[in-house]
Amino acid sequence: MHIKRGVLFVAIAATLTLAGCDTMDHLLKNRSSGGTRVSDVPTAPPPSSGQAPAPATSTPPAPSSSVATSSLIMYIASRTPTQGYTAVRQNGVLVHVDPTQTLTRNDLQNAVATRNSAGKAFVKLEFSPSGSQRLASLTSNNIGKSFAVTQKNRLVSIINIGKPITSGVLYVPMSSEQAATSFEDQILDGE
Repeated sequence: MHIKRGVLFVAIAATLTLAGCDTMDHLLKNRSSGGTRVSDVPTAPPPSSGQAPAPATSTPPAPSSSVATSSLIMYIASRTPTQGYTAVRQNGVLVHVDPTQTLTRNDLQNAVATRNSAGKAFVKLEFSPSGSQRLASLTSNNIGKSFAVTQKNRLVSIINIGKPITSGVLYVPMSSEQAATSFEDQILDGE
């Protein structure tokens, strides 16, 4: 029980640290070096070995239509550099995201702002049957990594994946009940 509280404390602390984040495009517009805008993260896998690799200075592929039209995107992520992942920096936080492993608003059935017994605010994301299958598959294949939850190119939360999530429900820790309610409204309104 003590370990679960420690993990919860770390998740809440990370959420509070990230709660004041502004949009990535705004933060990175005047940067002198480093980082990648979420809008610049490729969503297609790299070309197969049978094709010639693209030049290193090429623009990343445009996001696929399902990802591009969703303002809510959950990327599989890592805090350490990982081959095939793209480094994204926001408000001093560096995370490496896999643009090929995502969940979007289209995978959800519902979002509900809630609190746990300790009074901590969360948004409970309830996935559709097909979204639940994708959530279970992604979490089963990425234990030890994280989900980077973004809304309108703004990092909302980073959630560690400790075990497969087969319930079809993902809890996103929030800094306050007001932030949870606002995030719920944005998701339900399709913003």
